[in-house]
Amino acid sequence: MGYHWFMRRYYFLTAFLFCVISQTAYAETEVSLSVDKQNVSPGEKVKVEVTVTGEGVASASMPELRGIGDFETVVLRVSQEAVLVRLDTSKGLRKENYDEPGDRSMLVETEMTSVKTYTYLLQAMPSFRSTGISASLRTADGEFTSNVVELFLKMRSADKRGAGDDSGVKEEEGEKFDYSLKNSVSRLSAYVGQEVIFTSAFLSSARLWNGPFFAPVKSRGFWVENLSDTHREKARVETNAGREYSVTEIIRILYPLSAGEASIGPISVKFKTDQYLPPQELTSEPMTVRVIPLPGKDRPEGFTGLIGEFSIDAKVNRKSVKKEGNILFTVTVSGRGNIHSIPEPSVPELAGFDVYGPEISDDFLRTSKGSEGSRSFAYVLVPKRAGHLRIGGVHTSAFDPGKEEYIILETSPIEIKVLEPRR
Repeated sequence: MGYHWFMRRYYFLTAFLFCVISQTAYAETEVSLSVDKQNVSPGEKVKVEVTVTGEGVASASMPELRGIGDFETVVLRVSQEAVLVRLDTSKGLRKENYDEPGDRSMLVETEMTSVKTYTYLLQAMPSFRSTGISASLRTADGEFTSNVVELFLKMRSADKRGAGDDSGVKEEEGEKFDYSLKNSVSRLSAYVGQEVIFTSAFLSSARLWNGPFFAPVKSRGFWVENLSDTHREKARVETNAGREYSVTEIIRILYPLSAGEASIGPISVKFKTDQYLPPQELTSEPMTVRVIPLPGKDRPEGFTGLIGEFSIDAKVNRKSVKKEGNILFTVTVSGRGNIHSIPEPSVPELAGFDVYGPEISDDFLRTSKGSEGSRSFAYVLVPKRAGHLRIGGVHTSAFDPGKEEYIILETSPIEIKVLEPRR
């Protein structure tokens, strides 16, 4: 009797398991796509999830995203799990964990399936306007395509951008933006040799992964000077529309070389907003400066091209000296402008002296406000005879663009008393 009872139990359990297996199958392959937002501004990030379910998961290729030509993209995460799906014809499929506690008799109403989720992070480029994105992939059973999700440009007011301005998110006056590249010059027209200050500023309201890195500044028709080491550009913080921005600048001092048009740029800067994204780049349009020739009227003889506001000074270390002693005679030209062009002044014939030199020394400072400083010319004078000798006035010339006229710079004569040496 025990044997027959055991066999009946065995056949019952076998039949039950057959029913379970016959009613538990793998679901067909499906691909779906979802996003966390549909209205996007250039520079803004969108999270995209592509979900693959069904028996094709194991053989599925990496999904290919379509319609993302105006986005930078990177795969952030891939996850896979086995799940049970309860069949409910009135409500559709509902995902449940495989190890969910409860009545195991429900197994007869389930399908076994596998789910793989690909998570992407897209960042809209400045060229983004609108698009429809979808995903497609191949499995052993063929090619499958997801639903299409439309993305739209987040509406803003009309742009107000200055010349040479390139924003990752277009900026209206008083409006918040994510990052921007702004260029400016101190003047759009200048005389040949007149100082022009160029500034390129990168503004970012979001923390960057690294950067910004400016490409070397290219120019045509300019002599270019960097700022002095003690006045190199430093990052700062400024506030716009109640929002703080980190500002990084590069400043160059430009001197036009000839009449016509001179240009600087385009300027480009690279930066990374996320560890997983490729570098972003902003590029501005070139800026053009109209260069005016210096006037020919009233141009002094010997003018060499010094432009700006300058003065001249001459001094000696002593006004009384013994014959065959020496005097240090120093002429200094100082001011603001193209200081690198300060010429050696015209020194008159110094009768009664042997003249040695000059030794030239510069004291230049280049800041965000322009170039200033002085160039000194030191001469050693040795009197050849006793008596009263004169060092005549020294002169040079400059063009003052503020007054639009040539200026003669000249020193006053200096009287020297030369004594006979004691015997």
